[in-house]
Formats: sequence, C-alpha cells, structure tokens
Amino acid sequence: SQSEDCLEPPHGNWPGGTVGGYYQPLGAQFPTAADRAGWQRAGSPTRVGAWYANQPDSFQPGPRVWTGQKTGWSDYATLSAGPAKLRKQLAAGLPGPASAEIKMAERSTGWSYPVLRNDMLFYAAVGVMGDPVRPAVRAAAYRVLASVPGVQVKPGIRDITGQVGTAVWLSHPGDRAVDYELIDPANGYLLGDENITVTRLLGLPPGSVLTYNERVSSGWTSTLPSQPTR
Repeated sequence: SQSEDCLEPPHGNWPGGTVGGYYQPLGAQFPTAADRAGWQRAGSPTRVGAWYANQPDSFQPGPRVWTGQKTGWSDYATLSAGPAKLRKQLAAGLPGPASAEIKMAERSTGWSYPVLRNDMLFYAAVGVMGDPVRPAVRAAAYRVLASVPGVQVKPGIRDITGQVGTAVWLSHPGDRAVDYELIDPANGYLLGDENITVTRLLGLPPGSVLTYNERVSSGWTSTLPSQPTR
C-alpha cells in the first residue's frame, strides 16, 4: 500500500494534525522472481490468502481513499536540538501509568509500565526522525534512541527494498520478532522499518522479513495532496 499525509502545526484554534491525505492498497506483489514463478506454477490464482490476516489479498491496486482530517499532531518546529531537553519534551507527551492505554498494554504484553514507557519514548524519537525537522533535531533524536534501555544497533543493514543504513531496534526477553528502524547515518533520515523474525515463526526461519515500510520522502509543502474523485 502507499499513503501520503499533509500535516499542519498548531495555530490559533487549530490543534494541529492531518489536513489532507490518502491511502491506497496496491495489491499483492512478488518480492523475488522465484516467488512469481511459484505463483505461476500454482496456476496464477487471482486471489491469495495473506499470512497476517484471514482474508484474501487482491493482485490489483485498490481505490485511492481520502483519509480526511485528524487532529493531535504536535508542532515539530518547537522541538529542541538538545538531547536531554528533547527527551523531556517527548516524555511529556507519553501516557501515565494509570491511563487506559497503558493498562491495556500491560495486560496484552505482560510488560511493566517502565518497559512500556521506554518503548513509547523510543518510537516517539523515531517519529521525529521521520519528519521534516532540522538536522540538529534529528541528531538529538538519535541520541534519545541511544539512551533507551535495551536499544540495539547494527550498521550496514540492507533492507528488502535495497536501502542501506543503520538498523536500530529494541529487544525484549522472549522476542519472536523485532522492528528494525533503518536510519541513514549520513543525515539521520528515517529510511523505513522492517519486522524481522528472531526465532522460527509462521514457518519462516530467523532473519525473515514479515512486514516492511519504506519512507519515500518527507518535506515542507504549500500544496495539499489531490483529493480522489468520488
């Protein structure tokens, strides 16, 4: 699938958020020629079952759906280039131990609040690195990532799309899969992410890619995405 979002920072009565965007499923595709050959040997079926859900996946692109307005986006222009201050800014936006979100996460994962808070801080810093912030803020966000307990780093990783960068991820006892965040070490841009198996999972050996996201571009604009005709 592919998506595009245009975000506007808070001003006046506007709390900040998505002012326009779209989402479009692109249909099932083949990562390698061997996969395509296997599909052809099976008679080139027009629909297949996806491993991640009990539903069929089409080979044809779906409609381009307008995602509309979503509020709650913070103003990245106010983020600090100092790692300690940036960490405090990001931590201030995290839910507290008594919140319904945290209670649900504790029940579903079995993790304590400090562990969950570290995870949320990690992904808050990752989010900063994927948006059009100043290079100094991306550098500070990288240092915030490095300060989170359990963080792992591996340079020179090539993802499934061919991009090469430094993989950063959090590890927990009993992990069966982890999320690699791929960062360009030259400029701190977030290139994308991959969900990688740690143990044999769903019939796949360790090191297999379950899902991935590629960030195509991020920047400032004065033009909204074009809204699909209905």
